[in-house]
Amino acid sequence: MLWISGCRPSSYFRLLYAISGKEFESHLNNYLQGKRTGHFSELSSLQLNSVDELQRKTIRQENQLSNKLASLQEEIADQPFAIIANEVGDLDEIYGEAEKTLDRHAKSLMNVVEEADKLRMEILKELVTNILSPLQAVNFLLASKKLHLCINAWGKTRDQQHGRNRETADREPHVQLHLEK
Repeated sequence: MLWISGCRPSSYFRLLYAISGKEFESHLNNYLQGKRTGHFSELSSLQLNSVDELQRKTIRQENQLSNKLASLQEEIADQPFAIIANEVGDLDEIYGEAEKTLDRHAKSLMNVVEEADKLRMEILKELVTNILSPLQAVNFLLASKKLHLCINAWGKTRDQQHGRNRETADREPHVQLHLEK
């Protein structure tokens, strides 16, 4: 579920299909009698085609960002260590060069996170403003928030069960490795 500091945009579609299927089952009798309610179970063929097209586009973009992130992570692992291991000379200069490289990578990683955030917002906006009806959009956003709150509560419960406390984690001392010069 977690992907580049948030949820995968493609998870929106899984949620939409799950809600749609559940509602279809619960409203099957009404549907067979010709009664319409405007819920997810009544997604039109045009809406379904639009959702399918957006889902495919989203997965392609997710894969591009995932590949970009993987490449950055490999570079981060390789470059600073290569600088430190292969350089001969003043340690301050070597550390300075490694730090510059890490700073460049941190900026690149932040760009990937920003691209992922932008993708999440673009896909959500497209889904709720251009594909779903207003009632469907509101119900989708409510279901999304409910899922988010449930996952958050589950995480807190798990932390407590394992003796971890998120609120005190920030106040606890962190271990930092320092290379001796």
